[in-house]
Amino acid sequence: MTQGDAGECRADPTASTTEPARAEWRLRALAAALAVIQVVALAWWLRLEPVPDTLTSGAWSSLAADAARGIFYRPVDAGGFYGGTRYMPLFFSLQGGLIAAGLGIVAAGRLLMALSAAVFLSGIFAALRAGGVGRRRALTFAALGAATIAFQLTSASVRGDLLAAGLGLWGWALARRDGGAPLAAVAGFAAGWLTTCAAGFGLIAAVGYLVRTGGLRPAARLAAATVGWFAGGIALAWIASGGRMAETFAA
Repeated sequence: MTQGDAGECRADPTASTTEPARAEWRLRALAAALAVIQVVALAWWLRLEPVPDTLTSGAWSSLAADAARGIFYRPVDAGGFYGGTRYMPLFFSLQGGLIAAGLGIVAAGRLLMALSAAVFLSGIFAALRAGGVGRRRALTFAALGAATIAFQLTSASVRGDLLAAGLGLWGWALARRDGGAPLAAVAGFAAGWLTTCAAGFGLIAAVGYLVRTGGLRPAARLAAATVGWFAGGIALAWIASGGRMAETFAA
């Protein structure tokens, strides 16, 4: 507060700008500290155990190792091993491609999870920016996403959930930014759905948003295009598996 010539008290014009700026810097410092702690915790965890969550990671990596050898969804009962699964094909196909390129199974899984984490965190940033959040604040909250226990558990294993979530976030961001069904948004939602079945909820949220803000037509275009791309991906996977994909899902 300042005192004028007549003795009245007036608000300091700089106070309204300095306090929000300080709060912003405190938020960024907290985000940076949590992100650093997260990186150290993950490094220590991976030092103690190559791939945590070994049962789930092993199932995904087994499918990837099969794909690297040209076996896409192994038979349900082959050589005494059980091949039933309900894992969608995109993630383990990417890991299988890295294995076929010469990486080991664990190294391919770690690399793919690092790329998945990048897609996820950048997806948070893109979704916040599409919602009108400022660039610096969106970057701060994206960093905070890396400091959650869910991110730690998921990124330290080998599984498709993180990639699917990131693709869904990118689909949401692009659909909201453009207010319809741009090709990139459709590809993001379809790819996320082909990574894990649960990613379909992102499409439902985007369709609901478009119905409320842009009308039924853009929402219907987004839903129809995504379902079409998804169906095409499933058809290709079914053909590549020689029909075994349906058998393994039903097992």
